Amino acid sequence: MNNVAGRLEKETKFYENMKVKLQGMPSIIEEYCTSMRANRKAYTTVGVYVNNVLHFARFVTGDNLTEDFYKKISPSDVENYMISLETRKTKDGIKRTGDDILQSRWSSLNTFFEWAMKRGYIEKNPMGVVNRPKNNTEHQVKYLSKAEINKLMRAVDQNPNKAMALRNKAAISLALATGLRVSALLNMNVYDIDFENSLIKVIEKRQKVRDIYIGENIKVMLQEWIKVRNDVFADVDTAALFVSQKRERWSVDSFSEMLENSCATAGIKRITPHKLRASAACALAKAGVPVKAIAKQLGHSSTQVTMRYIDVFEEDSEKAKGILDNLF
Repeated sequence: MNNVAGRLEKETKFYENMKVKLQGMPSIIEEYCTSMRANRKAYTTVGVYVNNVLHFARFVTGDNLTEDFYKKISPSDVENYMISLETRKTKDGIKRTGDDILQSRWSSLNTFFEWAMKRGYIEKNPMGVVNRPKNNTEHQVKYLSKAEINKLMRAVDQNPNKAMALRNKAAISLALATGLRVSALLNMNVYDIDFENSLIKVIEKRQKVRDIYIGENIKVMLQEWIKVRNDVFADVDTAALFVSQKRERWSVDSFSEMLENSCATAGIKRITPHKLRASAACALAKAGVPVKAIAKQLGHSSTQVTMRYIDVFEEDSEKAKGILDNLF
């Protein structure tokens, strides 16, 4: 079976919904969406870029979108839009928008207008004289300690639905044991696990495929979950490793909600799925694993630079596997 087979349910559904959403919208938006898809942008990235461009278009046209709105954009239009994003209303009052979000919006628009210019739709990119917002945010790494992880696992065990409790525990443990992005974790299929060789085949952004070592603890937990999955969810029409009670591939939103609820039950700080990844990275760093080996384990983009030293990291990969396997 093809490694990508069975993973495309959400992507297929996304493009079906996007096609409906773009009906009646300026045709250039649909063409831009198609272009990004053809260039193998992640569908989640396509969604963010399209939504950001549409949000901008509605702002500058007063929600009266025209077919050629993009031809009339001035740097002042962009600056006024960026100013409008600086604050946002919340239930607790007006809050300042994070620099990361402002930079993301600017980048989305710049990418769109660069594309439009290359296609000959406009002569100049109006973003050319609009400075990218500076990022003055001091990022603090938020992660779970070993004690907090133990509390989280005990909270997960309290779920009266034992099948769901085992699924939740296996998913959280696998996230901690590998440092995978949640999208790669939930895109995993049962047949991706090579128990004999302690390897998991992972498909990440842009269909990048790599193998990750796993330790004995997580192997046992996954074997237990798969046994229950095959019994309780024998009728599911998906090869997904983790399935929902709706009998389909578990969604990121649903996983995030489970994690948030479990943190509340455990009485620990609320975390997002990405913080499980951060927890794995911090555990490796604390144990003294070299930074380059951590980057390789997490599949960071800098891995391209470190691939030339891949042979050097074989021992470090084994060391990383052992450390993460004992996190839970």
